[in-house]
Amino acid sequence: MITPITIEDYIQTHAYLEEELTQLHQILLAYGLDGDMDYGEPIYSLNDTQILGFRVYKDMFSVWFKNDLNEDELLKVPKDIKGFHLLRFRKDDELESDFIHDHVSAAVKRLNAQ
Repeated sequence: MITPITIEDYIQTHAYLEEELTQLHQILLAYGLDGDMDYGEPIYSLNDTQILGFRVYKDMFSVWFKNDLNEDELLKVPKDIKGFHLLRFRKDDELESDFIHDHVSAAVKRLNAQ
């Protein structure tokens, strides 16, 4: 298998999720995030700081937020927990853009506050 060079290549490689991944990619770019590839997977950053990425599995995909950049109040995560936060979606799941928007905007807001 050839390693995708761009996010668009990555999305096309996973054709069965192309619609959902394209929608997700557009939502993330709308926040002014810079999309790039790292170790063969899409990542998004702001001001040269990685915020999140997504990954496709056999029958699902996930969006991960790096270093707990999500809003503690929004996710009800104790402040002492660090690491990744993961949102999981399956092919038939409706990609609720409001849900994604809430998490991404919280991550961007948190990064800008640092």
